[in-house]
Amino acid sequence: MDNIFLYDKNNIDSLVIPDNEDAKYAYNYLTPMIKNGVKKYIKNIDSDLKILNIDDILLPVNINEKEYQNSYTSSLYAHYVSYAKEELHELKSPVLKFILKFILNILGYFYKLFEIDKVVYVNNWFLSTNLYLKLSKEQYKKISDFLKAKYPNYAIVFRSLNNSLLENEISYLKKLGYKMLGSRQVYIFDFNKRYKLKGKDKNKLYKDIKLLKNSEYKVADINNNCIRKALELYNQLYLDKYSEYNPQFSEEYIELCHKNNLLNFKLLSKDNKINAVLGYYKRNNIMTTPIFGYDTTLPKNEGLYRMLSAQLVLESEQNGCTINMSSGASKFKIYRGAIPSIEYSALYYSHLPFYRKSGYRLLLFVINKIAIPLIKSQKL
Repeated sequence: MDNIFLYDKNNIDSLVIPDNEDAKYAYNYLTPMIKNGVKKYIKNIDSDLKILNIDDILLPVNINEKEYQNSYTSSLYAHYVSYAKEELHELKSPVLKFILKFILNILGYFYKLFEIDKVVYVNNWFLSTNLYLKLSKEQYKKISDFLKAKYPNYAIVFRSLNNSLLENEISYLKKLGYKMLGSRQVYIFDFNKRYKLKGKDKNKLYKDIKLLKNSEYKVADINNNCIRKALELYNQLYLDKYSEYNPQFSEEYIELCHKNNLLNFKLLSKDNKINAVLGYYKRNNIMTTPIFGYDTTLPKNEGLYRMLSAQLVLESEQNGCTINMSSGASKFKIYRGAIPSIEYSALYYSHLPFYRKSGYRLLLFVINKIAIPLIKSQKL
């Protein structure tokens, strides 16, 4: 495989950056993390990060062993056990909560026994939602064969796949022997359909945009003086309100993304005070927002979530991109025209010993046969 190479901190300086924008983006994003360690930028990610070069396409490859305390974006265990336990607080029944926590503890014991976190992730940028470049079936095969040979004792995982946007990629990977492991329900918004919305969908979205345009809030770009505040607003929402297993970005991460134009940041400010932030990136006419936050101490009728979401829609129109709105706030997103879609991780493990296969088969059964039907029925 003379057209596929792997670079790490020992040989990263020998990488000749391919002359295309996507490769330059990948190099600028990944190289500082390779040289300085991922933890400097995302505090709850401990992973061996490398760059894979195939046909002048640069992709992150991260190798995990037993990093059970990682963010769910870089740990199957954290995703399906630790994060799931935190979600139990939503249940009203103490008895049901106790039973499910007990079951998750049992499953967690077996998942560790079967080493489900011994994984090589491909195209995993450590974000809640990864976006994809167009790769052929042959390129996916080359990547898979290369990594199987290089890491014969590791499963291979591609995160953030859904049939609404990545139907071909899912088809390619299935034909190569990957199993689709349910992840969560995400919401896809096509800006082209905004003007075709009817009824409550149109009414709610247009009200949000009107609220933003008529409010006292000003939309501004980020600068070095407000990096800390932007991070505080993200932390208020994603870490304090939701889960510590979401990515714990550092100020260095925000600085890196701002300095190298890796994320497009927008701030909402009033009376010289920043109260909301979003940071999005785009790839292949799709965009998503790994940074999204607002002052959760302000009253709900301030409408910050509504205005921030409206700004995201306006950004998608300006950029000509469909939005992967990620998960959560299901009714809010559906009532504004977003379409639900189950997200999957593609999992390859057929080359592993029997006991390791057993762990992934157990995981697939629990998630695909029990958890995903529940997510669909409850519209979570």
